[in-house]
Amino acid sequence: MSEEKKYPDYNIDIGVPTEISSFIEIKTYKYHPYGLEGFRKNLVDHIDEWQSRNLAWRGHDQLTHAWRTPWDVHIRYQELMSPIVSMVLNIANKISDPSSNWFLRDCWISEYTQNSAANKHHHGDDSFGWSFCYYVKMPDMGPALTICDEVRNLNHQLNVAEGDLLFFRHPLRHQVFPSLDRRIIISGNTSTLNDFDSILAHEKYHNEN
Repeated sequence: MSEEKKYPDYNIDIGVPTEISSFIEIKTYKYHPYGLEGFRKNLVDHIDEWQSRNLAWRGHDQLTHAWRTPWDVHIRYQELMSPIVSMVLNIANKISDPSSNWFLRDCWISEYTQNSAANKHHHGDDSFGWSFCYYVKMPDMGPALTICDEVRNLNHQLNVAEGDLLFFRHPLRHQVFPSLDRRIIISGNTSTLNDFDSILAHEKYHNEN
């Protein structure tokens, strides 16, 4: 395996979040961190290269119906993804208990084209950690992320722009309607060490029963 390319240190300013109000009583935060334009360009170049080489994950994912990397892209490409990893963990500590020992459990990149979308889903109802979505490329006409309330049968579509970052809790149900142009996002989930122990116990129970 060739040595990973070296990248510059990005001067990132995460700024102050916008707290998004909706009918769901789970807080969602929207940031627009500055200093990541070069990172977004490098990432798009990588995606173009990966796709030109027909790597194993070129096939479309059944949940998102989009091109997607493996769930551990932050481990496979540590230098490339380090700005996102450090920023996400920094925010998780700022908006919640910093003594919780937050870590990035998984992280992936998705590209939506040709009317691809994401089915209604959540990022786990076994913990209350933070999920995030960073918009690397975003069509001016959207759509972005839609929050779903299945009890009252209501949807709340969030407006986002290229460079925005959404933070929301794992159990929040959401979906993405079809994209008419190229949309690239980085998504992932943070957890605490206590969450991780609970998840392992949950999986062990279901494997044994």
